[in-house]
Amino acid sequence: MSGSDSEIDIPPPPPLEGDEYSNDDDLKGASDEELPPIPEVVELKEELKKNKKRKKKKKKKHSKKAAAAAAAEENEPDLPPLPPPDFPPPPDIGPPPPSPPPLDIAPPPVDIAPPPVDIAPPPVDIAPPPVGDIPPPPVDIPPPPCSIYPFEMMKKWFHVVNEILSTEKTYVSQLELMVTMFVDKADCGLTQDQILEVFANVKVIATCHRSFVGPLEECVKKWTETSTISDLFLNARWIKLYKHYINQYDSAAKRVKEWRETIKPFKKYLKETEWTPALQCTNLESLLVTPIQRLPRYVLLLEEMAKCTPENHPDHGKIGEAIALIRELTDYVNQCKKESNHTDELRALEQKLVGLPFELVASHRALVKEGPMKIDKDAMHMWLFSDIAFITKPPSRGRYKFKESINLNTAKIQQMEGSSFKIVSTDGLVIATCANVEERMKWIQILNDTVNAVQKKMLNEAFTNNSLEAEGSQQFNESRLANMAESREKQYKTLLQSEKEYLHVLETTRSTFLTPIKKAAMDKSNTMMTVQAAKDIIFNFSELRNVHKAIVRALKAKDPWTADSTISDIFAEHIERIIYLYREYIEHNAVQMMTLNVCTQKDDFNLWLQQLEAQSKLSLGQLLGNPLRRMSEYYIALANMLQNTNPKSDDYAKLSGFVTKLAEFNEEFTLKNQPKLLEASLRRSTPRMLPRKQ
Repeated sequence: MSGSDSEIDIPPPPPLEGDEYSNDDDLKGASDEELPPIPEVVELKEELKKNKKRKKKKKKKHSKKAAAAAAAEENEPDLPPLPPPDFPPPPDIGPPPPSPPPLDIAPPPVDIAPPPVDIAPPPVDIAPPPVGDIPPPPVDIPPPPCSIYPFEMMKKWFHVVNEILSTEKTYVSQLELMVTMFVDKADCGLTQDQILEVFANVKVIATCHRSFVGPLEECVKKWTETSTISDLFLNARWIKLYKHYINQYDSAAKRVKEWRETIKPFKKYLKETEWTPALQCTNLESLLVTPIQRLPRYVLLLEEMAKCTPENHPDHGKIGEAIALIRELTDYVNQCKKESNHTDELRALEQKLVGLPFELVASHRALVKEGPMKIDKDAMHMWLFSDIAFITKPPSRGRYKFKESINLNTAKIQQMEGSSFKIVSTDGLVIATCANVEERMKWIQILNDTVNAVQKKMLNEAFTNNSLEAEGSQQFNESRLANMAESREKQYKTLLQSEKEYLHVLETTRSTFLTPIKKAAMDKSNTMMTVQAAKDIIFNFSELRNVHKAIVRALKAKDPWTADSTISDIFAEHIERIIYLYREYIEHNAVQMMTLNVCTQKDDFNLWLQQLEAQSKLSLGQLLGNPLRRMSEYYIALANMLQNTNPKSDDYAKLSGFVTKLAEFNEEFTLKNQPKLLEASLRRSTPRMLPRKQ
């Protein structure tokens, strides 16, 4: 029997150490003298044993074949070399025929000399257009000699290089303007943290582009037909810097708009400098968007250069590589714009949702599909986004009331008969019914695509090693490390709290149900259950409890958490034991649940169990289902911790190994591979962590 989700009154569990339930040796040594075994359970056990034997036999057979093949290859005798072929001698066909007399034909004299090429290219006088009141310095352009490649093509090529140089100088002057007038300006009205929030790594970008101008200018001054420019772009340090600036741009623009009205010194400073020669007769917003606009300009100029580069020119292939490199960044900018549009949509949608327990608006989130359907025979509304999914009640006066969420990180979609399908995740089991089969197929396809994308992204982010590469200034990296350390501390506290609550669930299950079951089975006057049935229900629950007691103690020892604290040493000590115990528990769970269901068919046991459930307001079936989800919860917790761990730290490599092991375990033991009986037990209601009584 299940009580209310929020009003479960559970007495505090007995002390963790020194109680009589540290093991079940007394129960394991007991045996049934009079009561017969349960036929259904015996049959299920035999079937599980046969399956294990088949797997072992197949594995043994495969290993034998591999060993035999390796031995045969190793013991293969060395064959002697083959003798040369014994061909018969060629027949005697006599002397060769006489050769014909040589022809006395002289070729006609060729006296055609190519006309001398004396074409001097017209002088090229290219000057960049002035920007504001600061004209770019003049460029000393040598006359480009041309004798290998077509003159007109190389003339255009040189013209494009010159335009890249002139616009680059203008761009550098705008970057330096932001640095001098805001980043390094002490009296601009903003604090250092506010400057970093708005201008991000502009100073580093300006420094890199300033060093980029020198090689460009050298290329123009010492131009020859075989000069190349693509290497300057392929080896440019500033390419990686733009992603961080792009990520911060939307937030920076909003901050500037907000601070114009709320920070009076900043408002005054902008009023004095904007649209004046001091700021090149422009405003701050125009300067902030300049780096975003520069990337497409590079692509256009390089594409123009590619058109006028001969195929046999040294720069022909590499220009295409440079274009692809920068276009990747421009695509990233376009994606960010789409996400900004999605943010506006989400903000409008959030006003229609009631009781949502999390923030819906996120830059990376977009609505994928939504629509009405039945959830467990009740009319509901399903919402699927690019990273989350949840269910609400049907609209009432244009508003939707939140009902429950679905964890896409661990979700599995399964097809059912008719127009129904089910979603199995760590949040429980959801059975959805669509209006028709066609609509069901659409939902299944979209859900599978979204779930695969979410899970792939989670793994990629967990195992990425370049999150702390040189993508910005030292100040930015220090700030990033500080944020990561803060996130790790929060995740540690969340894991500790979760582990305490889970241990409380195990203790409550033991004291409320399993200890009475053990005592009843050991009572010789008992007729409602056998000792073997009690063993099958309790199984290795006490061992699970003991290992989680040890984990809680180890986690508590990490308090207070510091920037140098690690979590991998705890799991290094317990991970193999955890995997072994949970593998045993999950494989045995079908026997456990069948035994419980068969016992409840007896009136005396069913009445006794109902009394226990009524007193505790808990359900034994639900409590026994809690361990089935713990390994998925560990996987999510450690994967999140890994994302906020410095890849250069010792903790990173160890955590990566644990996340891999947990991912393999969860892939092996997904709920879809368990018997239908287990699924039915989960369907009663989602087991929840139980609050400790205050």
